[in-house]
Amino acid sequence: MGPSPKGKEMIVIVSVLVGLTCISMALRFVARVKRRTGFGVDDCLCFVAVVLMLGMLIELILCKLVNALESPSLTGEYVSGCFIGGNGYHFSDLDTRTITRFYQIFLSNQFTYFVLTPVIKISFLCFYRRLFTTKRFLRFTFCLNILIATWSLGIFLACALQCRPLRAYWDVNVKGRCFSATTFIIVNQAFNVVMDFVILAVPIPMIWRLHRSWQDKLALNAVFALGGL
Repeated sequence: MGPSPKGKEMIVIVSVLVGLTCISMALRFVARVKRRTGFGVDDCLCFVAVVLMLGMLIELILCKLVNALESPSLTGEYVSGCFIGGNGYHFSDLDTRTITRFYQIFLSNQFTYFVLTPVIKISFLCFYRRLFTTKRFLRFTFCLNILIATWSLGIFLACALQCRPLRAYWDVNVKGRCFSATTFIIVNQAFNVVMDFVILAVPIPMIWRLHRSWQDKLALNAVFALGGL
């Protein structure tokens, strides 16, 4: 089978989104400096999140990158380059070396992702804590931060222990025991989806208690929801 264009399309789409994120982050820092409001924990976490996103983009590119070597293409013709990770190609068309590299990069991508997601979630909650300072709200968001951090630490450790030894994850020649990756991903993503909705809902009661018109409150809810996207 020939290569699918989806590998390149994925890199283009992710590059654009990460680029927009970097621009947004730069504007945020400029606004902080000009207004002299100071940087908070949420700003620092946003910066960390951008760095991690750039790391994930690099890992994605590595799955598609070509080395400057002459090697036969998957169609039998000679082309300049051998694919490191085989991204965009059908799995059955990849050789053992490429599959091994793919799993190595994918594992690295998992570790990066399992750090990135809690950083983003906690940055949202820290931003809320700067806006709403009632004791009940601060206690609730503090508990959410602890829950997210604890869960993420557990997921990170589970990722490191998903195969014993871990080398068995990418090396088929190593005998080891691995738990179900599908179940692992589904459970983690279910938690992420639930927490995303919780985080989006957290500021709603506080917004509706403001002494503003219902139109303003609705607009503020829309702005917060847009930020969640």
